[in-house]
Parts: sequence; structure tokens; C-alpha cells
Amino acid sequence: MKRTFAALVILVTFLIQPLASLAIDHNFVGYLVDKKCSTTWQKSKGAIKQVIDHSKDCALSSDALLDGYVLYTVDGRWLPLDKKGNKLARETIALSSNPRGVRVSLIGELIGDTLKVRRILEVPEPSAKDKK
Repeated sequence: MKRTFAALVILVTFLIQPLASLAIDHNFVGYLVDKKCSTTWQKSKGAIKQVIDHSKDCALSSDALLDGYVLYTVDGRWLPLDKKGNKLARETIALSSNPRGVRVSLIGELIGDTLKVRRILEVPEPSAKDKK
């Protein structure tokens, strides 16, 4: 009886663990912005224009590197990134050929108001046809 119970516990553990890891990752789409600039824009009604015009040079400034980054989502949320996310954001911005408004697809988990980042991929702006 004890062996059967132990085997059942092990089986359930192996079945539940993969399902739990699948349930936490989500796709977030938006723009990478340094925290310093984001704090001045968060109350602005024209934030999306400022975010899209945000220069790569500003996003890679020494202040930005110290303070970290946020994702400004397409639905208007400001989500701070975790330590790994800040590192990936810096790398993505540095490698971007776009001089302004680095738009990304971010895979991760929202814990409280912070994104625990697994992966960041730069994505193109939607075409005028896609916006309709």
C-alpha cells in the first residue's frame, strides 16, 4: 500500500509539473523604455508618441543602464522588468537597427506589477493594413 501511494505521488508530480510551467508564460507586446524616461511620461496623455519617438541613445544612456527598463504595452500599461529582463532589454536595444521606439514581443510572467522575463524578441511595427 505504501509503495502504491509513493508511486502515485511521484506520477502526479511528474504530470503536474510540466502543466504548471506552461500556465505562467504570457506574450506581452509593446515598447522598451528606460525607467527614468517612463516616470516622466506615465501621466502624459501623449505617452505613446513619446515612447515611439524614444531614442536608442537615450535608452542606452548610463542612467538607463543603472535604473533599468519597463515595457509600455500596446494596451497602455507600464510594466517594470526583472533583473534578467533588464539585461535582455539592454541587449535587444543595443542590437536593434531601429534608432527609435524599439517594439518587442516579450515572453514572461507577470508577478505583481513586475515582468519576470524569459525572452525578448524585437518585432516590426504593424503595417497600416494591420491597424485597421
